[in-house]
Amino acid sequence: MRKIFVFVLLVTLLALPSFAAYYNRPVASNADIIWHGLDWAWGGPCPYSGGCYVTGDLSYQSQFGWRLPTSTEINSIPSNFASYFLFPGANVPNGGHDPVSGSDFFVSAGATGACAAAYFVAVPSPWCDWNDGASGNWAGSSTAQHPYYADQLYVRAVPEPASLALLSSGLLGLGALRRRVFN
Repeated sequence: MRKIFVFVLLVTLLALPSFAAYYNRPVASNADIIWHGLDWAWGGPCPYSGGCYVTGDLSYQSQFGWRLPTSTEINSIPSNFASYFLFPGANVPNGGHDPVSGSDFFVSAGATGACAAAYFVAVPSPWCDWNDGASGNWAGSSTAQHPYYADQLYVRAVPEPASLALLSSGLLGLGALRRRVFN
C-alpha cells in the first residue's frame, strides 16, 4: 500500500509543472479573439468572484493588461458570442485538449476553439464550457442563468497600429543612441 501511495504522489508531483508552466505565461495569440477594439479571452468555467471550485486569477495576467470586463462591456456582447471563439487555428483543436497549454474546450460542434483557461486558472486541465457560453451564461452578464457556474471572460485593450509604430521608432532611436555611445 505504501508503494502505491508513493507512486501516486510521484506521478502527481511530476504532472504539476505541466499545467503550472502555462498559468504563468502570456496568453497565446490563438487563445483569444479581437472584438470591438478589445482582446477577449474565454478564461474558465466559473466566475472570477468564486462560487464554484475553479476560480480565475489575474495576478500574473494583469501585467499584460488583462482585466475583468465591465458590466457595460459584458452586456454588449451578442447572444452568439461563443461562436466567435470558434475559428481555424485556434489553440484547442477539434473541440478537445490543447497539447501546448493544457486547456480543454468541450465544443459539441467539434470545431476548433479558442480557450484561455490554462492561462487564468491554476488547476490541471482547465476548461471552457461551450454549453454555458452558447447559452449566454457569462459571469457578470445580466442574462446569466447560473451566476455561480457562469463562464468568465477577460479583456484587454488592443494596441493601435500608430502606437506600435511609435514604439518601434523609439526602440530604433534607442538602438542608434546606444550604438553611438558605446562605439
